[in-house]
Amino acid sequence: MAKMIVMEDEPDISMLVEATLTFGGHQVNMAANGNDGIKLIRQHHPEIVLLDLQMPDISGYDVLRILKDDTELRDIPVLLFSAHNRPEDVQRGKDMGAAGFIFKPFDPQDLLDQIEKAVETCSQ
Repeated sequence: MAKMIVMEDEPDISMLVEATLTFGGHQVNMAANGNDGIKLIRQHHPEIVLLDLQMPDISGYDVLRILKDDTELRDIPVLLFSAHNRPEDVQRGKDMGAAGFIFKPFDPQDLLDQIEKAVETCSQ
């Protein structure tokens, strides 16, 4: 399965996401904020990133911009993760190059399916 970085600051959600992804066979590295997540991405070069939009230090949009501006990281698919189901967030994410959007609360199988789809699409 996929090697991934997950950026999520809420401990309960973080544990649930990590358990879901690990059970799904993925290799997961967790970050509780954007700056730590960027460091992990540069160290591990994951196949996909799951990125919460609202984090304490830097917004998910800012992290996405940093990744897409970096020639070594721009091709890594990024799925945005948010508790707010707002069409403008989805559109902004698409415009910035996000591979998809997952809303909290999430269905574990939907999360796994979207990750698989994004990784497959990127590897073609």
